[in-house]
Amino acid sequence: LIILSVSIFLACLCLKKKFFRFPLVISFLVVCSQLILISSDLRAYLNIDSENLSLDTSTLQEEQKKTPMSNNGESITSKNNAYYIVLDSLTSLNFIEKQEELNSEPYKDFIRKITGDGYFHLSQSNSSYNFTHFTFTSIFNLDYIDVEYTIKNSRKFYPHFLYIKGDPPKLVKELDGINYDFYLSGNGQWANCKKSKIIHAKCLNKPPENIFLSKLINDGFLTFIRNSLFIPLEDILVSRFKIRYFQPFDGIENFLGSNNSILNPNSSSFYLIHNLSPHTPYLDSSCKFNSLANLSEDKKKNFSLIPYYHSVKCVLNDLTKLLDIINEQDPDAIVVIQGDHGTTFTISQNEWSNNSLLIEKSELQQRFSIFNAIKVPRHCDQPK
Repeated sequence: LIILSVSIFLACLCLKKKFFRFPLVISFLVVCSQLILISSDLRAYLNIDSENLSLDTSTLQEEQKKTPMSNNGESITSKNNAYYIVLDSLTSLNFIEKQEELNSEPYKDFIRKITGDGYFHLSQSNSSYNFTHFTFTSIFNLDYIDVEYTIKNSRKFYPHFLYIKGDPPKLVKELDGINYDFYLSGNGQWANCKKSKIIHAKCLNKPPENIFLSKLINDGFLTFIRNSLFIPLEDILVSRFKIRYFQPFDGIENFLGSNNSILNPNSSSFYLIHNLSPHTPYLDSSCKFNSLANLSEDKKKNFSLIPYYHSVKCVLNDLTKLLDIINEQDPDAIVVIQGDHGTTFTISQNEWSNNSLLIEKSELQQRFSIFNAIKVPRHCDQPK
């Protein structure tokens, strides 16, 4: 769009000064090429969105119904579904309880509810890694990472390896070997599931509220809007396009929105639901992201306990809704709920990378302490 605007400007300048014939021809050609590119991109976007919009409840259920049935209608080969729900940066109750300025009761209420529903809460859990990419890579590897991972070889990180042709990750390969389908509901930002490009997973995405605006909502555009003089544009777009707020769908919302909250129990399906919240950007007490409010505060406060805990309480409400639906519609499912790592408010990423051996034990506990809970079918041995 920038090239197109400059080209139009040069063309107008050339028309005004008739002796600039050659620049006029060049500008005309650039304008035409840009219009062709824009029109082709628009057609591609519309095709992709039509595919996403076609994934309604009936389509999802038809994809999943591969289980043969006996004469009396009972399943003869179906297996329990598995829901692996990862909440980015969700710390443990132990950490929240140690913070004097926080009221831990909402967190305790959530844990009391799920334990009453048959979940086993592993209260002393720690993550194996301090960054999301490493945690997910080890999950898909079904083991600890045995190679050196840096930004330079980030193509080996999640979610990139799901888009590369060749052998699937070990997790996907194992699931395929026992006739399980692997579904991904990613967060709507850096780990979104791109249906038209992904190879080693099936996407479960909520259809966009507005097709055109959904093309603008990406990490680069959001970062630009929220850190520039254009920040009022967010409220204008929210009002103009009548959307709730300027934030992509998160993993839980993507999952429930893809199937209208209707599940297909015992269908030999493995669902990975990666929810970005309570990770930054933090939400306010009304569970919305407010750029103007965040901009008016000291930058350090955006990474303080109060907004973080607002996000924790918001995501626990969303999680409760999801778990209630699973308990009602798919009661024999295997459910795992985890934080991929804890949080941190005093240690920078550079310090983690350069001086990790000098970090205090209390800081390590803050970063590695996570929420962890599991529910298994009634006929299985229960955790102790």
